[in-house]
Amino acid sequence: MVVGNALQENRPVFLIGSGERKHSFIAAADVAAFAVAALNNATALNGKISLGGPEP
Repeated sequence: MVVGNALQENRPVFLIGSGERKHSFIAAADVAAFAVAALNNATALNGKISLGGPEP
């Protein structure tokens, strides 16, 4: 994670734009687990699913 690495190393984080946009992060392992679960879920077939972490 580009932002996370800089923060952990106490380096500056550069944001593009006004810096007012909020972001929420999600772990790659959580995305992978969700994708595998969706493969076996008929409701997810041809559907649009929003996936995200906790609200910023």
